[in-house]
Amino acid sequence: MVDDFGVMQRGSRLLLGAILLAATSSVASAIPADASEAPGAVAAAEVVARGHEAEQYLFDQLNVVRVENGQIALVRDPLLDQIAIEWTDTMLPTGTISHRPDLSTQVRTRITTQWRRIGENVGWGPSAQWLHTGFWNSAPHKANMLGDYNRVGIGARVEADGDVWVTVNFLKGPYLAPTPPPAPAVQLPAVDSWAVTPEGVVTAFGAAPWLGDASQFDLTDPIVGISATPSGNGYWLVARDGGIFTFGDAEFHGSTGAIHLNQPIVAMSSTPTGDGYWLTAADGGIFTFGDADFHGSTGALQLNMPIVAMAPTPSGAGYWLTAADGGIFTFGDADFHGSTGALRLVSPVSAMASTPSGKGYWLVAKDGGVFTFGDAVFSGSAAGAGMSGDVIGMARGHVGSEIDYWVYSGTGVARGYGDIDSAPTPELDPSGRIAGVTVRPID
Repeated sequence: MVDDFGVMQRGSRLLLGAILLAATSSVASAIPADASEAPGAVAAAEVVARGHEAEQYLFDQLNVVRVENGQIALVRDPLLDQIAIEWTDTMLPTGTISHRPDLSTQVRTRITTQWRRIGENVGWGPSAQWLHTGFWNSAPHKANMLGDYNRVGIGARVEADGDVWVTVNFLKGPYLAPTPPPAPAVQLPAVDSWAVTPEGVVTAFGAAPWLGDASQFDLTDPIVGISATPSGNGYWLVARDGGIFTFGDAEFHGSTGAIHLNQPIVAMSSTPTGDGYWLTAADGGIFTFGDADFHGSTGALQLNMPIVAMAPTPSGAGYWLTAADGGIFTFGDADFHGSTGALRLVSPVSAMASTPSGKGYWLVAKDGGVFTFGDAVFSGSAAGAGMSGDVIGMARGHVGSEIDYWVYSGTGVARGYGDIDSAPTPELDPSGRIAGVTVRPID
């Protein structure tokens, strides 16, 4: 549930904008009121403190869509943040979303008398991703998101069940210099990983050893991916026709290189033992080799969007497939925890990873936006984080590494998000011709 509000100051006059209540189905109805019901009041004890991660996600995604649409990025205003969180704290216990009637007074007395325009989006929903998509799909909220502002304040609270309440306040006034992020006390090392180009050239980062590549071969089809062995001492390369190239302790268990495929191979995943692998085609066709078992496919279905990624369950007895619209298909012991299939995404989904428990998964879009389901935790987004090129891959972190998940861009940059953020690898190919990146597993 989301709501928007806009006020413009011209001299001493105020022009009140229309109030609109919209659902994320993108079906909106004008309601001549300033409050709308959420399902029940929330006791203070049920609140899980300040939703800093949700705020950061909404801020990052807001600036991504603004820049993509030719608008300046907004600067986060800590005083406006405080006004926003105060209003979120007012709405939440009542179980309703509404607009702050004295917003202009708050801005004038606590921030600046020289404001020219203010706006407000308020919402309640199951996640920050849901709210961002809901705001974007509603014309009045989108107008605020792309409006003539230069500052923004965001205040979010998260309930015990994960639901997010948020107030987003927009302001056009004197320019506020952005606060530079604090410098890390210790320079973190580059993540150990490998990147591969379509020609099969492999580059190693950090302490990952270079074990060979396919550049010396006359490839029939370009390389589309690279996958590390569970030991971290080898990797497979896979071509668009399903041809397999092995290096280090990666063993060859078969390929589709000699088979006529209906659709090209788009993903490869190793079994937990490393003694087999699955290949996935764009139509969701599954090909199994070694100790990889077949649990089903979407090969016979009419898909709305092509399959772009797969993730095996921790047991290896099942797997998930995801389409470019974030639709999720489950097979074997893989459970369904949600999808973005019914949402209108700013950027298509490009990759996924499952949690260590197998009770959740992350999806990442090409713009770096991260979506969480089940027990997957949101630890940060690559959107607007300085990673040039489309995000093309994702992997979960390893026990004890303090990283929840990694994302990789098409320029060969890999970065981790969690209790600590990893230093990104250097940009390998500014032209964006990287076919895949894989992080070396950590014991």
